[in-house]
Amino acid sequence: MKKLIYLLPIVILTISSCMTVLPINNYCTTTSSMYNLKQGMSLTDVITTLKAEPKDIYSNTIDKEKVLVFKYKRAYQQINLNSVNAESSLRKGLPIFKDEMNLYVFMDAKTNKLVHYITDSGRKTARKELNEALKLKIRDVNKK
Repeated sequence: MKKLIYLLPIVILTISSCMTVLPINNYCTTTSSMYNLKQGMSLTDVITTLKAEPKDIYSNTIDKEKVLVFKYKRAYQQINLNSVNAESSLRKGLPIFKDEMNLYVFMDAKTNKLVHYITDSGRKTARKELNEALKLKIRDVNKK
């Protein structure tokens, strides 16, 4: 019985070391994949285009929309510090991906077709733009 207890961890270690772990899907998509999204795409087409599964799903019952949240990373290039100011550094360098952000894909709940999408940075920029437009409109109203 004691021998069996001592052998059990060895057997478990042997079996677990032989197993390979395969990724189910890509964790993040890239900005270049997002450029290929088109209005009216099906859910399957969106997932295939982005090469990633949604990380979260929300349902908006008022507007009859589903919001799928995908993660994406921005592409940068890593260059040699000695050539930072050289023109040649504009087009070469090792591609690296960082700054994980969210992509919100709005799907029609009935048809499961892409309606529109927006990113975290797009939401931030839009908020600023809308505030500026509102300020201009208020100034215009005050002049009358």
